[in-house]
Amino acid sequence: MNQIAHHKLFDLPFQGAVSAARLTDLLFSLLLRLLP
Repeated sequence: MNQIAHHKLFDLPFQGAVSAARLTDLLFSLLLRLLP
C-alpha cells in the first residue's frame, strides 16, 4: 500500500511536468508563427 501511495505521489509531479512541457511547446510554436 505504501508503494502505491509513493507511486501516486511521484505520478502527480510527472504529469505536471508533461503538461508544462506541452504548454511550453504550444507557446513556442505560437511564438514562431507570430514572428516573421
